[in-house]
Amino acid sequence: MPRYRTIRHTADKAIDAWGRSLPELFENSAYGTFSLIADINRLKPEIKKEVKLPNNKDIPLMLVEWLSELLYIFDTEKILFCRFKVNSLDERGIDSVCEGVKVRPDLPWRGSYVKAVTYHNLKVERTEKGYRAKIFFDV
Repeated sequence: MPRYRTIRHTADKAIDAWGRSLPELFENSAYGTFSLIADINRLKPEIKKEVKLPNNKDIPLMLVEWLSELLYIFDTEKILFCRFKVNSLDERGIDSVCEGVKVRPDLPWRGSYVKAVTYHNLKVERTEKGYRAKIFFDV
């Protein structure tokens, strides 16, 4: 099962992400999001950051909030994430550890700047193989 794929869209960027479980879906959605920004497969993590959010009882909204928090950290703390591990996703919320590198000019940038995760056509669904999400981004 692939982690994600980029969806061609006229104005913005979008991804489809898959996971056998909700935690894996969240992880793969983050891989897809940050792969729009840089070739994160070529990076070796140097920094670990724990990212926790409370549960708001709505999985699609929680996914957007978590990805938005990761982009906020990217913007404010200048950490380009390249590895994602969701330790738990339950009634208490999401508990994750994300790894990355400090932003610098020599990173393998792709030329896309992801400004925000949107609610436009957001979809999270259960499939016979697990879960699938469709996520659109402002770039």
